[in-house]
Amino acid sequence: MLFSFRLARIKAEARRRREEREKNESLKAAERVARMKLLMDQFSEWCENPNGAVELQLVSIVFLISMFSFQTWLMLIKEIF
Repeated sequence: MLFSFRLARIKAEARRRREEREKNESLKAAERVARMKLLMDQFSEWCENPNGAVELQLVSIVFLISMFSFQTWLMLIKEIF
């Protein structure tokens, strides 16, 4: 009897932790998507130029980003935001 109660309590705690972890993961994923959308909006604002030209600073930033691997770039974005 005591063993089954203990087992049920352990299972319930494991279930609660899993649900909490899944909730945190989904919140982080939603936050990443929102940040990327904001970054894309900011990028489109940077590119708006009446002459249709791209500014040198933007070209420099894109060049620097291209030097990093995609994973490194994502880590940098996470640190900035």
